[in-house]
Amino acid sequence: MNEPRVFNNITALTDRVKGLCASPSGHYRAVCVDYFDTLVTRTVDPEQTKIIAASQLALLIGTIEGSTVYEMRRLLELRLCRESREEGADAEFSLPELAEHLYQVLCVFLGSGFWPAGEESFRQRLCAIELAVETSVQRPIADTVKLIEWLKVHGIPVYIVSDFYLPRPLFAEMTDYHGLHDLVTGIFVSADDKKTKGAGTLYHEVCSAIDIEPDRLLMIGDNPHADGAMACAAGLNACVWEVIEPPKIISRQTTIPSSEDTAGPGLLRELDATINRAAITFKEMAATLWWFTDRLFAYAREHNVRKLFFCSKEGE
Repeated sequence: MNEPRVFNNITALTDRVKGLCASPSGHYRAVCVDYFDTLVTRTVDPEQTKIIAASQLALLIGTIEGSTVYEMRRLLELRLCRESREEGADAEFSLPELAEHLYQVLCVFLGSGFWPAGEESFRQRLCAIELAVETSVQRPIADTVKLIEWLKVHGIPVYIVSDFYLPRPLFAEMTDYHGLHDLVTGIFVSADDKKTKGAGTLYHEVCSAIDIEPDRLLMIGDNPHADGAMACAAGLNACVWEVIEPPKIISRQTTIPSSEDTAGPGLLRELDATINRAAITFKEMAATLWWFTDRLFAYAREHNVRKLFFCSKEGE
């Protein structure tokens, strides 16, 4: 297995790619490029885009906090990734799939009338919000864009290959927004078939779809594992930009919302510690279930409800 070529800045990487592709042997028939932190960069931490989108969705709903929507989303992501892995695919999910599950959770949490227009409208709006937030915080990286323009002039097709949860049609809207769509021949994204660069399976999908031998394909990116080692393991050649000084990110402390003043930071820390220690099968759901039970108990006490009935489907 060959080793990825590592560069300490994007300019050196793009110069090397031009040299390889312009060689008389014409070895490379196509180039794959990573999207995030290679073709575009974000002005905020990646997780922050989800927090912003959750806050905007909460404003439209009107009866729930953005932090609550975000926490529900985070737990659903974990569940969907786990289920994907259990079904034999890689640990990945797609945003429309997550929207469907989030709609069902919110129906239980807020009542089925929380979104009068129905599930399909909710799914479309969530995806539209996410796309708008993503494009607003992305900035194309000039050196990489110039490289793609150079490759197109020299007749070398370029494919975006990305591990991301937006399926191809939505992903293409991002590239179109930045004026990049006409520069690339195609897009491969992990959300479509639950195949990822991180596991190496997406590279096999790319080679099969475009009918190119792996060693005639060059991958460029910033992730030493996904863009470098796994590309080479799949038989591709790779050039990796080693980011020496990554941009500063916005730190965030996750807390579990509570309906009771008594459920303060001390209790929340104790809950987190208990969940981490215990042999709980679905740890990512434990906090949500605790929160739901806490809210239900508070409601029952406030309205003097004396009888509660729990209906459960075993195994679900």
